[in-house]
Amino acid sequence: MLPRWAERQIEHHVTADARFTTKHNSYPHAAFLFQGRKVIAIGQNRVSYRRRSTAGTIHAEADVIRSLGDTQRLRGATLVVVRIGHIGLVNSKPCAACQRLLEKCQRQYGLHAFYHS
Repeated sequence: MLPRWAERQIEHHVTADARFTTKHNSYPHAAFLFQGRKVIAIGQNRVSYRRRSTAGTIHAEADVIRSLGDTQRLRGATLVVVRIGHIGLVNSKPCAACQRLLEKCQRQYGLHAFYHS
């Protein structure tokens, strides 16, 4: 369950930002990184044109950490991942690789917590 303050912030960004209307395999995900109650970085799943992997995608969790730039800024931060459906925010759970990435960020970089819708 998302904290209500986070849900309000996310709804505001999703409705105000046109980039979240683009679909990626019909599962548009967005990741929001909060320091306190302030959004410090936003990421979304997208196709990677630079990576030569078989999947060719970047998940929202990895994108928000990459967009942050400095992993030291993760200390004390909260990461929230949501899936955006036709009816608003719907169920979203990180894949196994993203789960490991988020756990590593908690252990090594001090990420406080992560939630998913």
